Amino acid sequence: MDYLLNRLPASTDTVVLGSGDHIFADAVVHLTRDQRRVVLMAVPGSVSADLYRVVSEFVPLEPTV
Repeated sequence: MDYLLNRLPASTDTVVLGSGDHIFADAVVHLTRDQRRVVLMAVPGSVSADLYRVVSEFVPLEPTV
């Protein structure tokens, strides 16, 4: 989390997140305020509503068996 909030290079314009955990929602808000695009890739049904609402784009993944 520290890396996302404090050490991400200024040249980074898109962040791909592979977790649906709500703990990332505040970091995503911070990143999008800095004009960065945040793409969330996760299995539908495993994503926090708080996180889903703040990402720039959601890419649904197929669950593995």
